[in-house]
Amino acid sequence: MIHLRQWATCVLLATAMGVGGCQALPWVIMAIAPPEKIEAKYDLPENTTLLVLVRDTALQDDGETVAIRQQLAARLSNQLRQHDVVQHIVSYDELLTLMISDPNFDTYSADEVGRKLGANQVLLVKLTAFGLKDSELDPFWHGRLKTNVQVLDTSGQVLWPDDRLFGYPTEPAEHKTTSEVSPAYGAKVTEYLAVMMADHIAKLFYDHEIDAALSAQKKREAKLAASGLSME
Repeated sequence: MIHLRQWATCVLLATAMGVGGCQALPWVIMAIAPPEKIEAKYDLPENTTLLVLVRDTALQDDGETVAIRQQLAARLSNQLRQHDVVQHIVSYDELLTLMISDPNFDTYSADEVGRKLGANQVLLVKLTAFGLKDSELDPFWHGRLKTNVQVLDTSGQVLWPDDRLFGYPTEPAEHKTTSEVSPAYGAKVTEYLAVMMADHIAKLFYDHEIDAALSAQKKREAKLAASGLSME
């Protein structure tokens, strides 16, 4: 039940922000609404040994792409481990050791890598768009990252999603354009994108809550994006 003092406080805040009359009501309701509960998109079996593998659909081997693959794999593994999504996650160090020691690593399919590292399932993350600048000639940093994800068993069968051939498209991560031109700043943009994307992907696999106002904004943005528009 909403107490009178809470209601009055919200109305005063709405008035101060220039929202009056009937327009104040939706704002007040949004301000006091409880967090929205979001269920996991896919429940990984708890007794699973999971490998997180990040690959680039364009098979780029430049330094920037290698860095984002490595950071995203490591951070996503840690996120899933922190939330106890599965019983065991193959460490990134184990994956890195195989990558360095086996010259044929890049020829292995995701399920082959999983078998070599003792995993039962593989969370395959595919980079579908990645960049740190709008163009090679642009001096300013503008990071963006998009991915699709799939869960496979070590026979190569896709367990999730079973209705999307190329995987589940995750929420994009973006680092807005900055006034920074230092070459060293690119590493910070890469780290930011990896942190954001690891969070987006991890939340597909465990129940969580999202602020009601943020949830409403994301839904509006999704509708605008579907229509070819944007909030800007």
